[in-house]
Amino acid sequence: MVSSSIDIVMAKCALVAECAQRYPDLKAKLAVVAERWLAGPQTINGKTYTADDLGGYLMDASYFTAGVLPRDLWKIIQGDVSPVAEFVESRDYYSEGQFMTHLCKEEIPFENRAAVADGTEKDPVARLMVASMQRIHDVCAAIDVGPISKAEQAPVKTAIPTLFLAAEIDPGCPPELTRAASKGYQGSQVVIVTNATHGVSRSSPCVRKMIRGFFQDPTKAVDRGCLPAADTPMSFMYQ
Repeated sequence: MVSSSIDIVMAKCALVAECAQRYPDLKAKLAVVAERWLAGPQTINGKTYTADDLGGYLMDASYFTAGVLPRDLWKIIQGDVSPVAEFVESRDYYSEGQFMTHLCKEEIPFENRAAVADGTEKDPVARLMVASMQRIHDVCAAIDVGPISKAEQAPVKTAIPTLFLAAEIDPGCPPELTRAASKGYQGSQVVIVTNATHGVSRSSPCVRKMIRGFFQDPTKAVDRGCLPAADTPMSFMYQ
């Protein structure tokens, strides 16, 4: 999903004249960099970085900072790894520990470690994530999380009015999974926010207004009038 999110951003950059001019052929150039990092650790300015570091940066950036992603990808392509270095230095392992306690009980038991690599053979950006994703399986295998309930993976079926919100760019909760999850919710409403990244309610006053309207009357169609149209060009930062 990280690779798909990065692809979306790069495609949007190609549709914006200034972005396309500043950062031409991003996808092919990033693939070359990814292959190089996959081949072995990279020592730059006296510090050594791994494919895990690049993959972790790409995941984090596609979650939260897509507007500067083309700029920072171009830096990396040109040999300036400061975006990766800043990501490595800011990792919060306590939060990762909290995250793992849930992941190891609610998701990983229902997934296949080997399947993590499926479909990545021709996608070097996706392959950057394989080792770290498989390592999650290994960590979970060593953690005693207690009995695993099959209910964690049982599809929900309900008639309770539900509003599903998803960002167009989100490697962890992509729109296709949102749409799939909503199928068991009778009368649910699904809103995909164009050009948005993970956590749409935090970043969009329009979405927060929509949520308030839904709580006031969950049987009424939410007002999407303030959302950007599906073909709205994405805004990028270049400095």
